[in-house]
Amino acid sequence: MPITAKRRKARKEAEASLARLQDLAKEQADRFGPYADQARDQAALRLLQARGWTAPRLETAAQRVEDTVAPRVAGLLTTAAQRIDPKPSRRGLRLLRRGNRRVPRGP
Repeated sequence: MPITAKRRKARKEAEASLARLQDLAKEQADRFGPYADQARDQAALRLLQARGWTAPRLETAAQRVEDTVAPRVAGLLTTAAQRIDPKPSRRGLRLLRRGNRRVPRGP
């Protein structure tokens, strides 16, 4: 048998196998399609429930951080900035010495 005939035969067999597999895939898709739709709907519902459970907890955590940690960090950063500042502002102190009732402010 010539080599071209072997190649043609192999190509036809491959095409026939591919067609059988495509038909099988379509059958399985028709068979399992409703289950996949149901699973997708259930996953979307569970995700929505999880987000509903998580959102208030994240908000509470954010408020606690804002109320407790943030002021401390802000105070530490302000103190560090005042220590590092090579030329601290004295404008507020001068106005206070002149008799104006201005309270010195931080940088």
